[in-house]
Amino acid sequence: MTGLTNSDQPDAKRPLSLQQLRGAIRRDLVALSESWVALREIYDSLFGEDLTILPAECKEASHALEEMYAIVQHCCNYLNEPSSLPAVSLAPRYRLLFTSQLVLEQTRRLIDLFHSYRVICTQRSPSAERTRRKIQEVYQLVLKHLADIPVQAHYLEEESKSLEQEWLSAL
Repeated sequence: MTGLTNSDQPDAKRPLSLQQLRGAIRRDLVALSESWVALREIYDSLFGEDLTILPAECKEASHALEEMYAIVQHCCNYLNEPSSLPAVSLAPRYRLLFTSQLVLEQTRRLIDLFHSYRVICTQRSPSAERTRRKIQEVYQLVLKHLADIPVQAHYLEEESKSLEQEWLSAL
């Protein structure tokens, strides 16, 4: 798993330094970048020329989404723990946290849609077609929000660094 390593783990008395937080976020971003590429390839294969989604493809997509979900959840876990974060990152973290929460919610919804579709996809029905279109719509949202995470992480880094410099110059 990416994110915090043992050397990055804060002890009960001391939060992460800004440098440790940036390192953890960058490790998560590398893993998310790899996930985004894999999810994009799966999306292209699902919604390319052939509009039929097979049960095996649903399973593959669900598995890739679960892996990405775990990475984003890990990031949310340490962003949600203010006592382990540098003080300068407490306010700026909310944009990244908000976007990450959107990704988690939409990913869970998409995984549920894939599971539903696996049950009905063997039958040609209006229900299967509606579910397929909903999968495509939610999948596009997940990819969009996932692509926003690096932007929000960069904002967190830059804003935290700026606040740290302001605090140090005030001392």
